[in-house]
Amino acid sequence: MTQVKISIKYDHIKGISKNTTLERSANGMFKSAAARQIHKDIWFALKGEINDTKPYPVFRQAKYRIKIMLYLPKHPRDPGKACIDPINTLDLVADAVKDAIDVDDDVAASVVDWDVDQEKPRVEITIEQEDE
Repeated sequence: MTQVKISIKYDHIKGISKNTTLERSANGMFKSAAARQIHKDIWFALKGEINDTKPYPVFRQAKYRIKIMLYLPKHPRDPGKACIDPINTLDLVADAVKDAIDVDDDVAASVVDWDVDQEKPRVEITIEQEDE
């Protein structure tokens, strides 16, 4: 099984929404400035992890899984919570993964889950693909 796992700071992804100050991106899609920055952060983290892993993981044009684990600083029902939109989060991560591993996200199976970690809020992203 080919697997790559990264972690980014929770602050980078909290409150992400495609409904804020949209600008046309290079591929013609509209994304907010924050969404474009998160896309870059995920892309660079994935490329760095892939390049540092030995043997070099190779993803092929076949079904793969994206697992997103959100470690939130507060329970989502707590007052003053930061809103996480799982659909936009998944879409944003899938787009960045597609660009980083050069595999179309139309074939991705995905899981989004969450837990509370007040000490170290973060987003862990795991990409897995079965061997042939």
